[in-house]
Amino acid sequence: MKLKKEHCKISPATRQLSEISSRSFDVLQQSGNASKTLFILSDFQKSITDINNIKNDEKIKVNLIPLTAADKSNVYIDTCWFETPVRQYNQLEKLHVRIKNNSDKELENNSIKLFINNIQKTPASFNAEKNSEEEVVLSFSSKEAGIQHCRIEISDYPVTFDDQFYFSFTVAKTISVLSIDPAAMPTGSPYLNKLFGEDSLFLFKNVQENQLDYSSLASYDLIVLNELKNISSGLSQELKRFMDNGGSVLLFPPADADLNSYKEFSLLTRSSWFEKYDTLNTKVDKINLDHDVYKDVFDKRTFSASNLDLPKVNAHYTLIRNTRNTEEYLLKLQNGDIFFSMNSIGKGKLYLCSSGLNNESGNFSRHAIFVPTLYKIAMYSMQTQSLFQTIGNNESIETNKNITGENVYHIKSLKGDFDIIPEHKVIDFKTEIMPHDQITEAGNFNLFADKELIAGIAFNYNRNESSLNYYNSDELKDQIEKSNYLNINVLENTEQKLTQTLTELDQGKKLWKLCLVLALLFLALEVILLRFMKG
Repeated sequence: MKLKKEHCKISPATRQLSEISSRSFDVLQQSGNASKTLFILSDFQKSITDINNIKNDEKIKVNLIPLTAADKSNVYIDTCWFETPVRQYNQLEKLHVRIKNNSDKELENNSIKLFINNIQKTPASFNAEKNSEEEVVLSFSSKEAGIQHCRIEISDYPVTFDDQFYFSFTVAKTISVLSIDPAAMPTGSPYLNKLFGEDSLFLFKNVQENQLDYSSLASYDLIVLNELKNISSGLSQELKRFMDNGGSVLLFPPADADLNSYKEFSLLTRSSWFEKYDTLNTKVDKINLDHDVYKDVFDKRTFSASNLDLPKVNAHYTLIRNTRNTEEYLLKLQNGDIFFSMNSIGKGKLYLCSSGLNNESGNFSRHAIFVPTLYKIAMYSMQTQSLFQTIGNNESIETNKNITGENVYHIKSLKGDFDIIPEHKVIDFKTEIMPHDQITEAGNFNLFADKELIAGIAFNYNRNESSLNYYNSDELKDQIEKSNYLNINVLENTEQKLTQTLTELDQGKKLWKLCLVLALLFLALEVILLRFMKG
């Protein structure tokens, strides 16, 4: 049997045992050898050893060779996330970090460091019980807008690849808001104009419905439908596409809405639709304090809706809920009708108010709760990227920035001269960037559209191999027996060298030395017997 020499290279990719065996079976099937044997040397970590998923080939003999790890202790950063979806300039941010202690030792006052653009922020420490996980909250404020490259660090030995965790985010400079107004309202709503038009955080624009350029919708974060009498099928399709790609739409209906066109829009988006116009005077009496829009506006400990002067509603549409939607209410009326709600549409959101902003409908647009409601909706309309990617998972990166001609995207590392041109494809006005396996080292990177910096991205090593829990020989045998694999064998650890064990399995145990010794012994006995017999 001829063996082909292959050079093994260290790789950050994490593969399940079933994937490794499948690829090995394919190679052996193509080898043309009559006898096919596969040797798998591994520590057989439980996180990657999925024996029951192996698509077995009984024509191939498989030998599992467990290698015993020297140290089974590891403390590592598993993941991180923010409490809120949008980062704001000079606002307190709370970063949650999950740390796992995969050891039999209790940890006390271990340091954890947060770096933003290579500047260390608030120092902190954590405690962790043995074989447990701990959630640490790091608080800081972003003192500058734009891209922020970050990393978290802890100290642990000897497994160190998972002691750093990289992530990137962007602090909003501006939020783009578009108000689509009816022809009868050429200057738009005075309430929207005052809220969004006079705040430097927002890039606000009014456009009449008959002058709307559909191709420009993708450039906005929030689109407001300001009391349009009807929603055309073309606009409905474009808004659906806009929300599917992560945009937010806020809808205020007029008193004379074309309910058929509104229902068509609702059916397309699988959201609630307006049934009838109710002119009974009522008021808001319930606020969903658990929703992101309101959860930090009021103090839950002292909040009481009965003590607040909530908006009065003179007329509103009753809503019929689509059974297939994910509606959440924000505000409810005294009779239980929903006054303000949110529906998740694709990657985006649709906010519905059951009345318009005109004075005849009520005083919501003039009430104190109007400003934080729309402000938070606009803030959460920002289309944010994932904080980080995982090497080897083939995750795509989305961007609104398109390129033309011979220009290309670049991913460049913050350290060294690493620079790659990733694959990309355009889907519904969005561009998906696919680095594939070109990034092999964890760290922070910049994404460029030709020479223009458009985003910060981060890559981390897969944490599947950070949990140092292994199958021993008996456990492996039990797994094989349960899966009824007759051609898979576990080689026990012995005192002899591994190369000797593998050679014996491949070529059989060589007994020529024993035969030679026995031959010499018998020859000596024969000589002795002949001498004594002569005598």
